[in-house]
Amino acid sequence: MSERSDLSWWYPRLADLGVLTPATVILPAPKEASSLLADEMWTAGNTLGYPLFLRTGTWAAKGAWRRTCWVDNRHCLPRNVRNLTHLSAQLDRPLRSWALRQVVPLVSYFCLHTSEPVGREFRLLVRDGVPLCAHPLWSRDIILRTGATQSHWWPLYETGIRLDEPERRILFHLSAHVGRHLPGNWMIDWALTVDGRWTLIDMEEEEDATHEECPYRPEPGITQPAAPAADTWTISPESRSDLPLLGLLARSLEEGTDITSTTNKEKQ
Repeated sequence: MSERSDLSWWYPRLADLGVLTPATVILPAPKEASSLLADEMWTAGNTLGYPLFLRTGTWAAKGAWRRTCWVDNRHCLPRNVRNLTHLSAQLDRPLRSWALRQVVPLVSYFCLHTSEPVGREFRLLVRDGVPLCAHPLWSRDIILRTGATQSHWWPLYETGIRLDEPERRILFHLSAHVGRHLPGNWMIDWALTVDGRWTLIDMEEEEDATHEECPYRPEPGITQPAAPAADTWTISPESRSDLPLLGLLARSLEEGTDITSTTNKEKQ
C-alpha cells in the first residue's frame, strides 16, 4: 500500500480545501510495542472525548468494530490498540501511523451483528481531478455475510444506496475539488451526517482500494468509456437551475469556502 494512501499523508493536505472531515489527531506509530499507548494517545483521547474512532493510517478493521475501531471509553483504548496492531501484523497491513478521530453523527438505517452501523456512505473514483463513478460503500454481500440486527433491512438498504441527482452532483463536485488539489487517481469515501452534510471519511489511491464492478474499473483488454461531461456534475453560481444546489453544496463545506469559481474558470 502506497504512502499516499496513508491517512497521515492525505489528511493534513485537506486542511485548506474547506471540505468537512472528522476532527483527527495523527500520531506516528512507535517502533516498540510497549510504547503503543504513549502519553500523546491518552491526551488525544481526552481531547476528542469518548466514544472515539480509532484507526491506523491505512485501515480500521471495522469488521471487529467494538474490539478495534469503536472506542467506547478510555478503558477500552488499550485493548483496541492491541487488537488493531495484531490484525495489522497478521494481515501484513502497514502500520505507519495512528489516527484518533471524533465521532461524527452519521445517518444510520440499521446495524450489523458486529454493531457496525450501516448508513449513507459512497465511494467516488477521481482521476486527475475528474470524477468518474460513485458506488455505495455497503454491498449486499457484506450485509448477508455478516447479518443485520433488523430482519426487514432490505427496504432500508435500498433507500441508503440510492443517490438522487442533486446528491450525485454534489458528491462529484466535492470529489473533483479534492482531486484537483491532490493529483493522481483516488478513491474518496463520503458519508452523510444526520444534519444533511457530506463529510470525507477516507481516501486511498485507486490501486490500493476496492472498486465495485463498473465500466471504469480497469480490466485487461477493455476500453473504458469517456469521462462524464463536466456540465453533468459541475455546480455553477451563474446557472439559475443550480441555485438550489449551491445551498446544499455549502452545507458540506467549511463556512466561507467557495469551490465553484475554480471549476468555472477551468471550464472556460
